[in-house]
Amino acid sequence: MKKILLYLTLGLTLFAIEKSDFAYESAITTSQESGLISVELPVEVYKGVTSHRLSDVAVFDALGNPMPQRIERVVSRSERVTSSALPFTRLEQKSQKSSDEVEVLINNKSVKITKQEPLENTSYMIDSSRMKNGIDYLIIRSDAESYMVSIDIAKSDDLKHWSLLAHDERLAKLSMQNTNVLKERINIRTGATPYLRIESSEPFVISSVTAYRHETQYQVDEKTQIAYTKEDGVITFTLPPFIYLKSLFFTLPDADQMYQLKVVSKDKKDGEASVVARGNIYSLEGGKVRKDEIAVGTFGKKYRIEAQNNSYLPQLLSLHYTRDRSVLTFLAQGVAPYTLRYGSLRTTVVNSDLSAFRPSDTYVPASIGEGVLRNPEAISIPKKPEKESALLVWLALFVGVILLSFMSYKLIKDTKAAESE
Repeated sequence: MKKILLYLTLGLTLFAIEKSDFAYESAITTSQESGLISVELPVEVYKGVTSHRLSDVAVFDALGNPMPQRIERVVSRSERVTSSALPFTRLEQKSQKSSDEVEVLINNKSVKITKQEPLENTSYMIDSSRMKNGIDYLIIRSDAESYMVSIDIAKSDDLKHWSLLAHDERLAKLSMQNTNVLKERINIRTGATPYLRIESSEPFVISSVTAYRHETQYQVDEKTQIAYTKEDGVITFTLPPFIYLKSLFFTLPDADQMYQLKVVSKDKKDGEASVVARGNIYSLEGGKVRKDEIAVGTFGKKYRIEAQNNSYLPQLLSLHYTRDRSVLTFLAQGVAPYTLRYGSLRTTVVNSDLSAFRPSDTYVPASIGEGVLRNPEAISIPKKPEKESALLVWLALFVGVILLSFMSYKLIKDTKAAESE
């Protein structure tokens, strides 16, 4: 039933989209004829679209039927959280053989650890070996109804030498005036270590210890070379207006040099230019110390790079840029081959919910061919209706309202007359 409703929703969404609404057409080349197909949108598409959100891009099958689709930005940075429940053992005073040696059971194996001081009221040994990438913080829980204790956390690689990670950290679970206070997290931020030790001078029973690690995964942005012109000490270049420029990269000769630059952008033909970035680039100590990137982060069409603060532009350089990229995913449920249509001021394509459909188990490559201009009128601004035509439309609507009101009045009157007889 859920999938049927989804099909109906997709059908209603795509009902008003026609091939004739779009200016450009590109062939989609792939050996896959059904299921989910994903392909990155090339720069060629950005030259023909009319929206920053790429809402004038659509996929059609061979019969001219639009396919359900979504367009997503390629995320160059993603966060991943890994966690693991860590086994632990409470150290008892009676197990202490001498002032500096304690025998404990870790993973069902009896081991001896070195301790410089006698055990406090509460002491736990934690096996943290499964966190291979290190630990950012611990969540330490207790089944007690309420508590507030202070703990120390130390780490060791050999059970003999210990270093302190956290001192006099508070754990609490309290209820005060209808307000619940819960403090279970302790930040330690350490690399991989096989053992942790938790100590408290107060009685405290731990029920679970969970370690967490946040990892940031970076995807390297593809660099594209820019053809530029240099005149009167100013570098100028042009990009498609709907490309989001992330960074500029300058390749400098290996010589001691430094340049202070600013980047100016002009979005529209008659719009005002604005400074979108400032920064330094340099190649020092024969190229061993380098900084060749200036972060920008803006949409624009015409760009200009100027020197500032009595600096000047390098004589020789190559210029590259990185941009935001987008991936188109569509549900191939029609007749192959499929084509991409884009560039329209007449219609808006919304993202479809494709979560109910599963991608192919094997990766099938897909590519988008060169765009062909089919309908220039789709990207031309529609003419405004003449005043006389607009007056006629309003007059027709006014007459229609009067007629509907008269018919309703007559119907009510006839109904009352029939009821009174």
